[in-house]
Amino acid sequence: MKDATPQTRAYVTAVNSLRESSMGLQKVLTGSARSNETQLSALLNTLPGVEPDSGSVQQKLGAFTQNLGILAKGLPRGTCVEMQGFGGQQPTQLPKGNGQQIDQATAQSYLQAAGGDPTKARQLAGQNGWKF
Repeated sequence: MKDATPQTRAYVTAVNSLRESSMGLQKVLTGSARSNETQLSALLNTLPGVEPDSGSVQQKLGAFTQNLGILAKGLPRGTCVEMQGFGGQQPTQLPKGNGQQIDQATAQSYLQAAGGDPTKARQLAGQNGWKF
């Protein structure tokens, strides 16, 4: 990791955070702290890790996002569990550009955060310091 680019480091951090957060998903859904190893393994296998290309990462994230959206519909109201990054809302951890040229993978992240709206994605990326 010493020679990794800032984007690579951010990706590894984000994936590890996503994996950690997703392990708590079963507790939210079942109300139990007990985890079934088979279910946990299946959940973690749906998340991106070291993938051959950014398309595979986007595909896995898209599928996981759809599953979260479906699961969220079953959550009771008033549980203080809020969805972030869906329906065009900005996720809390979009990468900052600091005046750098935006790359394709980052642009896709902003497009997803903007609910597929390219105009909103460009505006959001610009607000976070990315150049086009």
